[in-house]
Amino acid sequence: MNIYIKYLLEIIIGILIYTIYIIVKHEHDKLKIIKNFALIVTSISYFSILLNYNRRYIYDISAFKAIFLAISLFLMLVSYALIKDNKNLYQKNIKYYIVLYLIILISITFFIGRASIYFKLSNLKYISIYNVMPFRSIKAYITHHVSLRLKLKNLGGNFLLFMPLAFFLMIKNDKYKKIRYQMLVIIPIVILVEIMQVLTDTGTLDIDDIILNLSGVIVFTFLITRCNFISLIKKVFYYDFLKNKYLKYTLFILSLMYPLYFLINNFIITFKYF
Repeated sequence: MNIYIKYLLEIIIGILIYTIYIIVKHEHDKLKIIKNFALIVTSISYFSILLNYNRRYIYDISAFKAIFLAISLFLMLVSYALIKDNKNLYQKNIKYYIVLYLIILISITFFIGRASIYFKLSNLKYISIYNVMPFRSIKAYITHHVSLRLKLKNLGGNFLLFMPLAFFLMIKNDKYKKIRYQMLVIIPIVILVEIMQVLTDTGTLDIDDIILNLSGVIVFTFLITRCNFISLIKKVFYYDFLKNKYLKYTLFILSLMYPLYFLINNFIITFKYF
């Protein structure tokens, strides 16, 4: 079947299922319907493209677009919670923020910019040929004639990569202000990502990546807790910091702009090649 027809069918089926759900649940909250519709349809469109290399190429899914889409959905969830001003909703949304982050992490690490992904358990026998000597890759990027863009992508990118997860963990529970509790969650994820890159032929196991990932988390956590920023920031995520209801609705509407553009642009591409 034509990939464009498949894409349209997946979107249509998703919309129909959600419509049936609304009817069965007798949902009358228009704002909630819009919010869930944006989340569901955008997610279907995004994953439909992400999980197919040909579609990623045709619809031009880049790391920047994926991150910007996640930020837009994040702002939509924030503004919706502010409009409802419900404590349980504030807490529930933290889980959604973490899920959005993990989706982007997986997208960038395993899919975006990768020609293919194949799971090969036999790749583990080659693990010894990868860089397991600390600071060798870091030194190479610093001392060798490597473009600034590549240095920023590999060194800066790995340093920043897990900071958002550290941030959301601290927002979720005060115990994660302590590095040891953060490491109990983040170290297994970092190691799992590195091993999965080997198993899927999407990257190599590099000890320096792990060093940069964890260093970024440690530095970020130290600075934000030492300056006592987390207590101030937490109020933003758990309380209504926009008292003006018009500002809340404005933020909600603005947050829908890029997901709407994302969908419309994908439909234009689809019908162009249909």
